[in-house]
Amino acid sequence: PDHERVIAYQALKTKNYTRALTAWNSIPLKQMTPDDILSAAITAQTAGDARELRKWISISMSKEMARKMTIIGGL
Repeated sequence: PDHERVIAYQALKTKNYTRALTAWNSIPLKQMTPDDILSAAITAQTAGDARELRKWISISMSKEMARKMTIIGGL
């Protein structure tokens, strides 16, 4: 995943959005940071890929909800 993460960020920087999305999609969700997910969403938006954008927004919202539930459960 670290190798693909580097590729994703480099591809985004060089505006190779197709390669960046391929790299983002190859990283297991459990190993993605919030910044990774945000970058994947930005990649999709910049590429004009509405389906991918919706997917990454949904993933972001789900992970945030899970994080909040973990915090609440720990009270």
